[in-house]
Amino acid sequence: MRNTARSGRRGARKLAKVESYSYVSTMESYDSPKASLEAIEKGSVMAWTRYPPVPPWFYPILGATMGTLSMMVPFGRFNPVAAVAASLVAAGASGATAGSYRKLRGQTPIRNIPPELQRLITAAVSIIVIVYGGLFVLSFTPFWPANPALGAILAWIAGAPFERRYRQAADAAERRVGLQ
Repeated sequence: MRNTARSGRRGARKLAKVESYSYVSTMESYDSPKASLEAIEKGSVMAWTRYPPVPPWFYPILGATMGTLSMMVPFGRFNPVAAVAASLVAAGASGATAGSYRKLRGQTPIRNIPPELQRLITAAVSIIVIVYGGLFVLSFTPFWPANPALGAILAWIAGAPFERRYRQAADAAERRVGLQ
């Protein structure tokens, strides 16, 4: 055994520097560029499609925090200190909700949205903006104290259909890249 040294384990040996280069080079992959690109696309699709289900508390808490934040302008006219305190609590609850979901799911991807999911995500973001705008306008009416409850109810109602449609689009994306 030339250029090797015995270690503490029986039969194990340490590779010499020159020998290690040739050994490692034979372990490299010889996939075609097309196969490598397909593997990359499968990985990017999996980041958007493989995740644990959303907990049942996620959408109502998110809606309640949206409703609370939307009513801070008129609430500030009556009691500015309480409005700031309520804003901080709502922002903290929103952050805690997002943080607990991130802990459950892992890092949420923000790029390379599969084409099957792009329209659905765009529609969901648009609906969130419209609902938040509606809650903000409602906050200038006598019904402004109901904003947190209304936000929670609307988010709870919209959560299940969104998850169902997301799962259908995710399955289509997985079929396209050969994961199913």
